[in-house]
This record gives sequence, structure tokens and C-alpha cells, in this order.
Amino acid sequence: MGELRVEQLADFVIKGDITGAVALTEKLLEAKIPRDHIIERGLLPGLKKVGEGFEGGELFLPELFSAGELAKQVCDLVRPYAKPGEASEKGTIVIGTVHGDVHDIGMNLVAANLEGAGYDVINLGSNVPAEDFVDAVKKHDADLLAMSSLLTTTMPYMKTVVAALTESGLREKVKVLVGGAPLDEAFAMKIGADGYGKDPADGLRKVETLLS
Repeated sequence: MGELRVEQLADFVIKGDITGAVALTEKLLEAKIPRDHIIERGLLPGLKKVGEGFEGGELFLPELFSAGELAKQVCDLVRPYAKPGEASEKGTIVIGTVHGDVHDIGMNLVAANLEGAGYDVINLGSNVPAEDFVDAVKKHDADLLAMSSLLTTTMPYMKTVVAALTESGLREKVKVLVGGAPLDEAFAMKIGADGYGKDPADGLRKVETLLS
């Protein structure tokens, strides 16, 4: 019965029913259902369906954003139930929008998808300077750094961050993934990143490939 209730969370994700998803998650936690089961058997399957629907042209940006907000709220609810000192076996990711850019909707959606997929995500928010990215990667022993930029004027700053990682001796220890509307794979390679994610679903795939 517990598993059946967990699986119902996926239906709420697909429908974009944030209220229903939050209420169900609270009941699951009260019933002592493990947080990992809630994420892996409920949230993640739903997010995968939404991502597939978006890629297939069946769902659009509003549905994608709704799923991202739902995932964020569910993750906020289950996060305190992690065991002290527990680290994700899948990896730790530092994410943020680069210095000079305050756009964060797409970045937050990617962060929520990654956390929903079972990664430990450290979201630094927007307008993040290079030294903060470096400090977070070092502090959390991150496996991957994900950077976002929506403005063409802030795109070059990503190269500054990669250079800062190199100078700090961390570049060889962490993968770098970049994303944002004006970017592409060629730009990612040019600045020394390891990959480019064109949307939240593609970003999750790239992360799984880079950290496999």
C-alpha cells in the first residue's frame, strides 16, 4: 500500500498538481515512508514523464515550470529527513546563474530536476561570482558544477569561472556543465566546459552521462 501511495506522487507531477503533491508528500512522511522512496518511486518517474512530454511536443513551458516548482516544494519537504551526514551516492552538484545575470527560473527548474533525480544539489542562486562557485565546489567536494546564463553579455563570465577552477586546482576534480538560451555545445567546448544542456531534461541526461 505504501508503494502505491508513493507512485501516486508521479501522477500529481504529470498533472502539475502542486497542492496535491505537497499534501501527499506530507502524508507519506508522516507514515514514515523513506525520503529516497518518495523521490525515486514518486517524484523522479513523474519528472521523467514530463520531460518526455516536453521533448515530444505534448507539453509546453508552463507545464515544465509547474513541474519544476512542484519538484522544488517536494524536495524542500523531504530534505530535512535525510540522515545526518548522508551523501547522495549519485553525486553532489553546485549550480547557479553567473555574475551579472539575475535570471533564475530555468536554473531553478534544472536544480529541482536534479534533486528530484537523487543528486545532492547546492543552489547558489543568481548573480554568482567566480569565487563563490569555487568556494562551494571546494566546501561540498562537488562532482559537478552547473552554470546558467540567459544574457549574451554574461556568457563570457563562464570562462572566468572555469579559469578560477583551474587556478584553484579543482578543475580536474569537477565536471562543468553550462546551459542557457544563447549557449550551444560549441560555446561550451570553447570555454573549456565538459558539456551543454539545452533544457532541463537534456541537462539531467548530460549530468548522468558526465557522472556515470
